[in-house]
Amino acid sequence: MNHRKLTAGETAGTYRITALVTEAELLSIAKAFARRRLARGRKITQPALAFEYL
Repeated sequence: MNHRKLTAGETAGTYRITALVTEAELLSIAKAFARRRLARGRKITQPALAFEYL
């Protein structure tokens, strides 16, 4: 993920916030993560998977 207020954490899939973020920025970051995950082409075949993505 490339966002100006995030850096990669020591563990894969983790991130560190480098500056204060607003609620709008946080939602924008979350939307970008969701788009990226769904763009991988994984099918949502179970209600639990839909819950995970939402």
